[in-house]
Amino acid sequence: MIDPWLTINKPSGPIASAKRADEKHPFDFFWAMDMDGHCLFVYEYDKAIKQGEKKPRLNGIRIIDYEPEGGDKKRLILSLRQAEHREIFFRLCTDVLEATQECKDGASALHVMLRRTWRWHQLLRGERDGRLSPDLQKGLIGELECLTSIVLPHYSPAEAMTFWEGPSGLPKDFVIGEACIEVKARRGAARPFVSISSEHQLDQAGFQNLFLYILDLSSAAVSDEGSFNLNDYVDRTYQIIHEKDPGAVEMFETKLLEVGYLNEDDYSDRYWIRLGAQTYQVQGEFPRIIDSELPAGVSDVSYKIDLGNIQEYIIEQAEMETTVMGASSE
Repeated sequence: MIDPWLTINKPSGPIASAKRADEKHPFDFFWAMDMDGHCLFVYEYDKAIKQGEKKPRLNGIRIIDYEPEGGDKKRLILSLRQAEHREIFFRLCTDVLEATQECKDGASALHVMLRRTWRWHQLLRGERDGRLSPDLQKGLIGELECLTSIVLPHYSPAEAMTFWEGPSGLPKDFVIGEACIEVKARRGAARPFVSISSEHQLDQAGFQNLFLYILDLSSAAVSDEGSFNLNDYVDRTYQIIHEKDPGAVEMFETKLLEVGYLNEDDYSDRYWIRLGAQTYQVQGEFPRIIDSELPAGVSDVSYKIDLGNIQEYIIEQAEMETTVMGASSE
């Protein structure tokens, strides 16, 4: 991590010291520091732009609206109040810079900045207990398995990070051109069902191909052959990405932060064994609930699919990979 605030001197007066975050960025973002030594991230935008969006309360970070007198600009300022969150704060700021790079105007950049701060809200809020629940651990392991075994063998790490949408809370875990993959991790000894959390997850609208990738895991002891914990799986993925493209490591770390995974969290009290994986092609009469078929006023539908009733939709993983390999260029 290259800390941009290390090269900014603390000002002696109320006007913050600042430098442009990225000379090539189309919008006016700045690294800055106030007279109390707080690290700031500033977006300066046209005064005519209306904000009107609710702001989250971020643990250790203040969100400040500031309008200089007599000027034609406003500023939205993120101010770090707790120094121990400095690395996370930097990740949040770089995430905002990346997300606003392709915005069409200043208003959309402001909207994206606020949307990104909401995304980080759960990670940074005070009641976070510091670790992912067992279900969230399984979910992340499933997505990392899909990333390393299906996506990274065919695409660069930088491309793979743009395809991986699960950490952002979007309906599909991976979107690669006209193909998408929804990933589910489940306990192999559990009842033969998989849980679907919304009417959007298995909705194929807008995509030529939709796949359901199910990873079966079992709880294990540290001494069991082939057992691993979440830290092991993240480290393994990190090594794969670093060997292919060290420049994509930061993108990977940002994705992990969005999920709520921090490097300092210890998951050595829970071990898993991979039992196997199954790939399904979602098409035709595949049993599912989709948005266009819901009655007016009904939304946020969750349900379970009996795996015994979708055996006819099983395909070889290689078949899915062949489809996915060409999907980004379609």
